[in-house]
Amino acid sequence: MIYEVGFMIYELNNKNRTSRVRGITLIELLIIIAILGILGASTTPLVGKFILRNEYQITTDKVISIIRKAQGYAMDNKNDSTWGVCKTGSVMRLFQGTCGTPVFSEDFVIPATITISGLTTTTFNRRGEPNPSNGLSSVIISTNIGSMSATMNSSGGLMIN
Repeated sequence: MIYEVGFMIYELNNKNRTSRVRGITLIELLIIIAILGILGASTTPLVGKFILRNEYQITTDKVISIIRKAQGYAMDNKNDSTWGVCKTGSVMRLFQGTCGTPVFSEDFVIPATITISGLTTTTFNRRGEPNPSNGLSSVIISTNIGSMSATMNSSGGLMIN
């Protein structure tokens, strides 16, 4: 006769009246835990690189998107106001009015693993050109896996390298 209780299977032999328990032994359980530990430890660097690459790509896309959005709002003369971009601490901001006291702002928090340099407070005129007094020249986004630069010319064209 065989009786099943949970994960254990009991087999009762009527002739000898002995019982035998089948299940997972402690050694088998430790081997499974060791294998899972080795797999986890070997994939950790890959997951870390994947996350860093993902943050880098998202930040690059977001920076370019914010610059283009500010240009578009300025060219549309949205709300009959000045539009621009700036970096304050670890935040990149699309703003209406001034960076310090914006009427409207859209902030993007820059991840700690990403460095953005060269971004100054930049406003755009109705043609989408950066204003000469505070024009955006070059923005460099870098991390330990790579870097990207975006350079804006005087007519508002953005070249990405």
